Amino acid sequence: MSKRYRKAALLLVLTLSLSLPGVAQTGGWRQRVSDRLEKLGRQTREYIHGEPWTYDGQLYTTHREILLIGGRVGVIDQYVSPSAHTGDDLRVSLGVDRPYFADRWHLRQDLDLGLGMPKNKANGTPMYLPGLYTQTAFAYTLLERTGLRLEVAPAWSLTVQGNLKLSNSNNVANVKATTGLDAWSRLSYRIPWETLPMRLSYTLSLPLLHVAYHPDYGQSYYEYVSGDNRAPIRLYLTAPHNSRSIRQRLLIELPIHSTTWVVGLQHIGNTEQINHTKYQLGSVGLVLGLTLETSALSGGRALRSAHVSSSY
Repeated sequence: MSKRYRKAALLLVLTLSLSLPGVAQTGGWRQRVSDRLEKLGRQTREYIHGEPWTYDGQLYTTHREILLIGGRVGVIDQYVSPSAHTGDDLRVSLGVDRPYFADRWHLRQDLDLGLGMPKNKANGTPMYLPGLYTQTAFAYTLLERTGLRLEVAPAWSLTVQGNLKLSNSNNVANVKATTGLDAWSRLSYRIPWETLPMRLSYTLSLPLLHVAYHPDYGQSYYEYVSGDNRAPIRLYLTAPHNSRSIRQRLLIELPIHSTTWVVGLQHIGNTEQINHTKYQLGSVGLVLGLTLETSALSGGRALRSAHVSSSY
């Protein structure tokens, strides 16, 4: 019996010794597959994002805004209709803050494209308001303290506003344009929350001295284009006494999952009393969008640095 037990024990030891390397080999094969998959994923990410950079100093970035604004618009254009029109308003806004030669200076640029679709309150006839607005401001940081920043700038702006009312038999459409010097300012505060470091900002723009193109009362717009009836293109000097305007925007920036989302409100108001005609436009809208921080680097490489400062 003892010989049988010894043989059984020897057979068990041999079986275990043969099976253990197999287990080790199986585990090694799985580990190699896992390592190769991880390496392939890392190479794919590096190919998409580029080779990492290391940077020891401050690198200022370009701040970009992509915003969609939807709301309501009201307009009184006596050249087209004496009645008030109200309706939907849709705008797309692109904004850029570019760093300049010193820490306190940067270049602010805005481009807005809009289309309003108000209707006559009395009979429901529509009016279409395509518009373009662009502004460039050379901003200076007047105050910067513990997350609070105040920026001021002289700015140049151009506004082109079209009014189209197909139900009219005369004066179906007209185009108004104004360009000149503005006063621009922005007050912002970055809330120092570790989980969600939000940023609040309020931007205000007021026209100071502009040159405006406005049709003469009682003459259709085609006369300006064709030159019929000796209707010249006339330019008018506008200031707060005959043209009052305001553009203001309140934004909240929320960094969520590697993307900074933006929500806020925008208000535009404009009143002109030129050539015996009155023109009023008001727009209020909800702002939704996102912001991006970019920096121009050579070689197509992405940035990996803990020393990155926004440009605004």
